[in-house]
Formats: sequence, C-alpha cells, structure tokens
Amino acid sequence: MKDWKEEAGLYILYDPEKEPDSNDTSMWTSVVTVSNQHAKLGDLTGATWTNNKNIFLRNIGGADGTTAQQYIKYWPDEAVYNGPRTLNPGDPFRQTHVTYNKGASSDTLEDMILKIYKGKLVEMYKKNGSTEDAANALVEKMKASDITFTITPHKISQSNSTTPDKHIDCTVTVTCDKTFTAKFNVKKPGESGYTTVNSKLYLWKDNDVNTVAQYVNNNTVPYEIPEKDGSKWVFDGWYPENADGTGPNLDDPDAHPISNWPYKVSENELTNNGGDRVVNFYAHYKKATSNVTITKQVTGLLGDTTKDFTFNVSITKKDGSDCSEGVTAKRDNGETVDLKNNFPLKHNETVTLENVPIGATITVTEVTPGEHYTVSATGHSGEQNGGNNVIFTYVAAANTATASDADEADLMLLSMDEDTAVDADGDAVAYDVGAKVKNNQIIVTNHCGLLPDTGVLLDTLPYIVILAVVAGGGILLMLRKRRKEDD
Repeated sequence: MKDWKEEAGLYILYDPEKEPDSNDTSMWTSVVTVSNQHAKLGDLTGATWTNNKNIFLRNIGGADGTTAQQYIKYWPDEAVYNGPRTLNPGDPFRQTHVTYNKGASSDTLEDMILKIYKGKLVEMYKKNGSTEDAANALVEKMKASDITFTITPHKISQSNSTTPDKHIDCTVTVTCDKTFTAKFNVKKPGESGYTTVNSKLYLWKDNDVNTVAQYVNNNTVPYEIPEKDGSKWVFDGWYPENADGTGPNLDDPDAHPISNWPYKVSENELTNNGGDRVVNFYAHYKKATSNVTITKQVTGLLGDTTKDFTFNVSITKKDGSDCSEGVTAKRDNGETVDLKNNFPLKHNETVTLENVPIGATITVTEVTPGEHYTVSATGHSGEQNGGNNVIFTYVAAANTATASDADEADLMLLSMDEDTAVDADGDAVAYDVGAKVKNNQIIVTNHCGLLPDTGVLLDTLPYIVILAVVAGGGILLMLRKRRKEDD
C-alpha cells in the first residue's frame, strides 16, 4: 500500500561550512537518486512554509522529530526515513554519483565528501604550522573507508522549477578521528527545534589542548529579539551540550553560559553521542521584558460603574530604584498614560504596561476609592477597605518550571507571596505563599453590596437616590396620617 504522496529531489550541501538556509543552487549537489528513484514525501497539507518557499525542520521539532518523519517518508534507496542517516563505510548509498561545484565536478557521494574533507584538513594542518607539502602528505593516504558521514535534512523547499519540484536539502557531518566538528545551534523564541547556524571542522591534536572559538554573528544570533506585542528576548549566552551529547544542559540547576572562550574541548564530548566527534553549543534566549495589563472592575448592586477611580503605578528594582524607563503604558485606544502621575480607570477599562523587565517589582496603588468599597486584586487573597489608599504589589519573574527552553520561558507575574520564581539575574525570588497571575493580567475589583461595611455614606449617586426614596416615603406617611386625623 502506497504510504507517500509525492517525490522530492534530495540535495546535499557539499561544503559543510556554508549556509544551509540558502536556496542558492551553486551551494548544493545535483539531485541524489538511487536506481533513478527519488526520495518520497508524505502529505504536507497544513505545513507552514516560510515565505511560501521553505519548511525549516527546526520549526517542526527537528530532523528527528515526529513531524519530520510524517513529512519525509523514504530516502532515494527506499530506506524508511526515521531521522538523520549515518552512512558507514560499505553502505551502497555512498556510491551514488553526483555533480557539484556548479556542475564542474562529478564523483560518488563518498568521494566528493572525502575530497572536500581532505582539502579542509590540509588547510587546517597548514594553519597549525605544516607546510603545504607536509600537509598534503599527511592526508594523501586517507581513504573513503576512513570516514563516516551523516546526512541530516535541513529544510524542504518548493517552487524550484525542477522535476520533481520539491527538494529535501541536507547537510553533512563527517566523523574521523583526525578532526572534530564544532556546531553552534540556535532555537529562537517560537521555534520548536534547534538549527545549526555554524559548523566548523577542527584538527584534533593529540596530547595538546583543543579549543573552539566563540561564534558571533548578529544576523543568525541576534542579541535582542522583539515580539509582536513589543516585549523582548535577549541572548543569554552559549551553553555546552549535556553529558549524553543529545542537547543543551539547561536542565542542570548549576548550568551557566560559557564565559571562558576559546572553549576547551574534552574527548568525552566527541565520543558521548555514538562517537560522532561533534561538540555542540546551544544559544539560549531569556525573556527580558513582557507586557502586563491592569484592568478595573466594579461589582455589587451599589457599585458605580461610571466613576473614574484613580490609580498610580511604580516599577522598581529590588533595591527600590526606579526602572520604568522603556516601559510604555497604553489604554485600549492607544492613548499613552503617564505612570508617574495619577490616571483614571472606569469599570472594564484597561491599561497595558509594555516592556516590563524581569526582576521588576510592580506596585499598583488605587487612591482612596471610598470606604463603602471592598477592594481585591488578582493573586492576592482577602479584601482591603477602600477608605484609604489600596496597594497591591507584584514581581515580574522568569518561570523556573519552563525557563530552560526559549520558546516556553515566559515571564510570569506573581503576587509578592510566591516562592518559585527567579529574577533577571537568575536569583531566587522567595516569598511565603502566593499565586501566579494568569496571562499577566492584574484585575483590581471594587465591590459595593447593599449594605456598606462601615455605614451609609452619601457621597455617591446611589446613596442620594436611596435617601430621596426614604425621605419621600416618610413625607407620604405623614400626609396620610394628617388626612386620617382631619377625617
């Protein structure tokens, strides 16, 4: 039974240090087929295409994820796709012929990779002090059987004006005990998988220190990433791989970004993941700012939903100093609010604080709403009397339960009772008891029932109406009484 939908051409980035996001045909081999058979794709209905051109596998959980295995069904030799494919010496797939270098060269797949690998090895020996003749002599006897390489799908592309039209574009990683590969991997907020943005081959030096230089590129690894709502993420640094070599060590409570570069590579990092001779570095982004909303609600039979209630908000650091610079407050209609001065809010009106920094303390003050109101706020238990200023305090903190992953590391707003939060520096923010504020939405509720707790006050319209009704009833009773006496 046919379990695939369409054919796709398989292409390989023959220079492993080039940019695999590119669709520049000069960087890729000719189509890779086996016995004139192409790779096979499953149903791509509903897939998300970037610029209607590419499906980047990093956005769907990576090349070994379940979605990638739904989209890619078979390799050209009809082997079932279950993730990146390691081609050991003797694998017939290595004997497939390809052209490369803009069609100027033609070889079997393994000979092409060997030639390019040997060329890079010569350059590395020369940089390490060898003459060109000595470097060539060192690599001359290397055979294809000395290397293992892994083919990893990087993206699926369409609208290529070829037959078949869709492509599966793959990168190659070479495994050989004479070298190792350093890979720098990035997962930006909203992406579900890591993508390798830089792959560099290094010469392995026995009985010597082997180091890797830090990768810096403002385009592929920007320091700051803004969200559509105006909030921001910032680059936290490069984290080393975990002990198994299968991902970043972000779950380790003692994990910290690498601070000392060049990084010293251990032999274990090259042999821990099936001897792949790859050391991985993972970019980590942390939430730097987020948005917080403050909404006024008025409840109870005698609550005045037309009244302007007066508020002010302070945003401070742990030491109490102001950190509201860069924070913008806006009403739903886009009108800007000056947080440093009092501002009014009616029933169901909202002010949004944009770009509140992690670690900030947010103090919301409602100025004397009235003694007949009891006032409560999201995340705080109990009620306060409105006869004086009512104050609610919150902290904007990184959620420790999700902070290990960029696409999940939400800023969470907590009442000042919470005990599971960290601030911008990763320090614990410890409180006794408390609650996470859902969706970072603070709702301040003023409630006024039939009988105010502290007696009747006649400073609002509802009470004036009640007084008038009572007075009118009294006059009516007196008039009826006089009429009876006259009768």
